[in-house]
Amino acid sequence: MRFPPKRILAAYDFTEPSEAAWRVAKDWARQFGSELHAIYVEEPPPVSDWGLPILPFDRREKRRVMVHLRKRLGPKTVVHVGEGEAVSAILRQGRRRRSDLLVLGTHGRKGLDRLVQGSVAEEVIRSSPVPVLVTRTPELNLKRILAPINFTDYGDRGLRFAAEVAAAFERPLTALHVRGAKESRAQPELLLDRLIESLPERVRPLVQGKSCVGSVIETMLREASKPGTLMVLAIHEKPLPQRWVHGMTVLQLLRRGAEALLAVPPASAGRAADLSAGELAFGIPPV
Repeated sequence: MRFPPKRILAAYDFTEPSEAAWRVAKDWARQFGSELHAIYVEEPPPVSDWGLPILPFDRREKRRVMVHLRKRLGPKTVVHVGEGEAVSAILRQGRRRRSDLLVLGTHGRKGLDRLVQGSVAEEVIRSSPVPVLVTRTPELNLKRILAPINFTDYGDRGLRFAAEVAAAFERPLTALHVRGAKESRAQPELLLDRLIESLPERVRPLVQGKSCVGSVIETMLREASKPGTLMVLAIHEKPLPQRWVHGMTVLQLLRRGAEALLAVPPASAGRAADLSAGELAFGIPPV
């Protein structure tokens, strides 16, 4: 994993959440000189209202969609049009383009709607071998980076990546440790100081530790809601029963309304992702 990213892939579907994500992706690409691509995926229903199979896009329809994409995203934007299952298409295109960062918006579905339809952003985060930025705001006026830590290997990995992000943007980084009222950990402030000291010398001046007692999710959300905050969080795969009941922390934060979250994949995500479902139809370079 690298930051700043050399190649960014942003998912776009003409909705407000994807518009917000696209604007942030453009800002980041402009700031870092990154190669920027967009992907639009058409997900047709398996059958029509009459129970008949839906015919796939023909080339005329694909060209019509491309014209609209050019109008919205700009005539020089590199746009890839896919057909099929969105998550697989996004991950596959990210792999083909060797993207270092995926950028998505989120529709914020809740309750039964989310259970039935799922969330493309959530599924991409679960499967992506590279970091995924999910944002709800089109103007990410970045003022600080927030990195929750819990003195674990994956927490330390998230802090190291957050430090690279802070250095790239030249913004302060808060290393946040939240412990429950009954948690017994000797001198958490000392452990936090030692962890910060283990970071590269060039980034240490940007980092400030903060340790507090309270509900982990509630405290993280409160800190993340401060204007201009980007939360950077490493993913830790919980055992399947726990994942089913509680979900990964990063997904809980998304569902609870985190404005901007950068998810860092597990260390094991370097292996090839399972991209067998769906197929990307084709990519069209700039005209």
